[in-house]
Amino acid sequence: RMRRSSMRKEREKQDALRSSLDAQKPEIDAVMARYGIPDGDMAKLAAAIQADDAMWSGAAEEAGMNVEQFKRFQGLQMETAQLRQAQERREAEGR
Repeated sequence: RMRRSSMRKEREKQDALRSSLDAQKPEIDAVMARYGIPDGDMAKLAAAIQADDAMWSGAAEEAGMNVEQFKRFQGLQMETAQLRQAQERREAEGR
């Protein structure tokens, strides 16, 4: 009984994730088209965004940094957020 409940919750979680991804697909496809990536390769998209200095220049200027400094700063912020999320998940699983 408990196993069935756990499986149902996992299936519901997967369905919710799938719905969320489906809802984001049009925007992702538009960004892929903007960067000329027809095959949907997310690694190529990430590399294209990272290399797009024009996209980063305004925010870098506002932050008082050059583009490379700002990219590094953004990368560190994202890494910190990912580490926090992972720790929160571990703590939640330990409860």
